[in-house]
Amino acid sequence: MIDKLIGCKLDGASRILNLASLEFKSKESESIHLHIQCFFRIVSGSTVLVSSDDMYECRSNVDPDDFEWDAPGQSLYDECILEKHKEILFSSAIISAEKNSIGDLVIRFENCLELQAFVNSTTEDCEMYRIFDEKEHFVVEVGSTRTEENV
Repeated sequence: MIDKLIGCKLDGASRILNLASLEFKSKESESIHLHIQCFFRIVSGSTVLVSSDDMYECRSNVDPDDFEWDAPGQSLYDECILEKHKEILFSSAIISAEKNSIGDLVIRFENCLELQAFVNSTTEDCEMYRIFDEKEHFVVEVGSTRTEENV
């Protein structure tokens, strides 16, 4: 399932509370989704463009006294991924995607961006992320991975 990401481009980004939802489109217009519930960041060289911790920070045009981190559009994460860095994030195809033995995920884009997701829990069977399309889900949990078929 991870290999299906190669050649895809980011086509959509949203979140529900602290679950990041990224949608990728293949050249054939097939959708592949990545739901991330662990710490992740997108970097360009030595610069962090956006990270999951940005979900808890107030965006630039919201009064900190009125900030509600769980309201879509109010966080620094929303501002960075959907506005500030949208052009660079949504314009490049994936050239590689790898999972290491711990479960950490690295997705590399042709414009030298990297999405890095890190297993950040010791709680067994705690879901970190999943990659899925209309046919199957590839789920990474602490200490295991599994594939589920859609019914």
